[in-house]
Amino acid sequence: MATWSYDSRGKVPPLSPPTCRYKYRITWDTERKRERERERERKSERERKMQCAQKWASDLMGPVKTEAFRCLFNNG
Repeated sequence: MATWSYDSRGKVPPLSPPTCRYKYRITWDTERKRERERERERKSERERKMQCAQKWASDLMGPVKTEAFRCLFNNG
């Protein structure tokens, strides 16, 4: 019996027929696409929070301190 091998995508079936490999490839690509979409959503959420925080900071402290706040927010 053949053993499973590993590559950059993780566990790969042993010398499987092309159809099986093709299906595996499709599911892998779909997973990558989903991951990119999730990352995009996270990024937009960060942007929204950032804008809200900037508005709050500018209302509270004025424009000079807002820049310092933005720097602090971006760097952790």
